[in-house]
Amino acid sequence: MVGVPGRSKACHNCRARKLKTDIQTNLPWPPPAADPGTSRRWTYYVAAPEDDSAPLLKSPDLRVHEQGQLIARFIENFCPELDRSLNECERRHHCWAYVLPYIHGTVDLLDRSILTLSAAFLGTVVGDERLRKRSMVMYGQAISDLTKVMSAANFYPTDTVLAAIMCLGMSEVSGI
Repeated sequence: MVGVPGRSKACHNCRARKLKTDIQTNLPWPPPAADPGTSRRWTYYVAAPEDDSAPLLKSPDLRVHEQGQLIARFIENFCPELDRSLNECERRHHCWAYVLPYIHGTVDLLDRSILTLSAAFLGTVVGDERLRKRSMVMYGQAISDLTKVMSAANFYPTDTVLAAIMCLGMSEVSGI
């Protein structure tokens, strides 16, 4: 039907193929333009993958980076200046807080305890009342987590539990 407005000039097979493609991609045809009358010739549509079994990867959590900065600032202010001739292993034995960045991210209870200590100490040193109040909230959550872990039937004390207890004790002394 050549020349009839509203009718396709393509053959039946071409129209069926175009319709099938549009149904598979769930895109309206013709695709809507941003502004009426603009050209669409450089617009590309990517069809959804047929295999939906592979989950999409989550984007990295920015909070981890911010937590690492908080811990680094705590160590910088908390640990005394040591002789730079000491290697890293000897420095760790002088101040146990040097180990915190390496064990951060292993256990949720320990992470919360480390962040509580960092926030309480820095809130006291800097004089930030809001950070100190936030550390009190984190302290309560960490104590609740510690109670759950220690009241479990199969509880066996580990180094992570001891480190969490030390962090919480130091956060009490730091000024919560």
